[in-house]
Amino acid sequence: VDVEEFSVDDLVTEIAVDLDATIRAADDRIAFEWTAAAGLPRLRTDRSKLKMILKNLLTNAYKFTDRGRIEVRLAQQGANITVLVSDTGIG
Repeated sequence: VDVEEFSVDDLVTEIAVDLDATIRAADDRIAFEWTAAAGLPRLRTDRSKLKMILKNLLTNAYKFTDRGRIEVRLAQQGANITVLVSDTGIG
């Protein structure tokens, strides 16, 4: 585990760019929608592991969505940050 402090907004932007370069470039039937609450605090955790988890969630959502959208919402609940991934797929 490599713990570091980082901005949630920066991580989300990085993931969005990665997905745009891979999935969205090849498939325009699916829209990704990102919503992050303003003022999310910095996280202190393993950045690369969190990035991998989020990308796996989104890749899985993509795998089961033929068309429509995949929505990612980030919000603060008390001392925690919640991430909600929803899609128009079959799951």
